[in-house]
Amino acid sequence: MFIHSLGPLVVLLVVLEYPSGREPGANEEGIVIAGALPEVLAKIGREANQPIGLVWDRHQTFCNAGIVFRSGDLYGALNAVTRRCPNFTWRRDGRSVFLLPRQKVKTFLDVKAAAYTLTEASRMQAADEIVALPEVKAWMKANNISAEQAYYIHGINPVITHDLSVHLKAVRVHDILDALARATGTMTWEIMWHSDSALAVYPW
Repeated sequence: MFIHSLGPLVVLLVVLEYPSGREPGANEEGIVIAGALPEVLAKIGREANQPIGLVWDRHQTFCNAGIVFRSGDLYGALNAVTRRCPNFTWRRDGRSVFLLPRQKVKTFLDVKAAAYTLTEASRMQAADEIVALPEVKAWMKANNISAEQAYYIHGINPVITHDLSVHLKAVRVHDILDALARATGTMTWEIMWHSDSALAVYPW
């Protein structure tokens, strides 16, 4: 997790938003989910049993979001999040769901690979294998993009375990990321753009 210190005291002000625009009724149970954007998406993903990705720019400041999540209302929850964080939009592509900056149009997530295979790999190795795929390397070369190393995300040390085994064929990058998010149980993944010509795939 990246922590930006703004002084000796940080005050977190979260305004709860209800996905449908109204508070849950007496017969509707809701779960309050609040915090910085990456943590909110991870919690929604676990509650909905749906991997949720986040593409973000290094120079962006994460907004804080607070919503009431109700079972079966994933898309309503994502609409509520993007109302609180208007610099982001969310997209559904097949079974994948992810947020990305409104101005980012590069198609890294749509690159299709013939196969992706891991056997007892670490999370860092899983990320490295994505950018090492021939199809991804070709896309990066064509678009003049480089891959930066990513080390920590969500407080996880990605090098301490070697327990990931994933075997996929004919998949796009976002499908690979979803499969890894499920395999680790985090139900979230992240891509960070260091600049317009450099990105990092974060371990889960």
